[in-house]
Amino acid sequence: VSQSRYTRLAGHSLIATAENGERELIAIVNKLSILNQIYRDVITMFDTAFEEKTEIRTLYNAEESIQLIPLKGYKQGLKTALLRDIVIEYFPSEEPLISSRFIWYPTKYPIEKGAKMGEVQILDEMGNQIAKEYFVALESRAKPWVLVVIPILSSYLTWIGVVIGVLILLT
Repeated sequence: VSQSRYTRLAGHSLIATAENGERELIAIVNKLSILNQIYRDVITMFDTAFEEKTEIRTLYNAEESIQLIPLKGYKQGLKTALLRDIVIEYFPSEEPLISSRFIWYPTKYPIEKGAKMGEVQILDEMGNQIAKEYFVALESRAKPWVLVVIPILSSYLTWIGVVIGVLILLT
């Protein structure tokens, strides 16, 4: 599909689209003096673009992604790693501008080996998620004794306080 125009200021202009099932391309060309040449040039641009091969880019390698996340009650953090590599595929002429967002989930005990502890999201320039992979625990962890004992002690101290308060009121 194409449409051409001519104005004194812009000269010859052409807007054209083409698709091959996999990609849809749009060309906008301005300020040309010879209209016939513009059609040949746009067709050449479309042919070149449709011959372009996709590239695969590894953003994060799972084997190199080990992260230690701190755990309350433990001196040593929990080892986590990505479940799989994070890879994107794109046409070189359309390489996306991307950013990463790391999200860590609240810790729930017991932690089993392989449990999802967080995720990495890959976002395009509009903030749309184009890829995601999980960080998983590489080891198991029980609830630390400090987190078990403190709530029990707190509960007992509360009851002791109530009993003392009642005894004071009765005397």
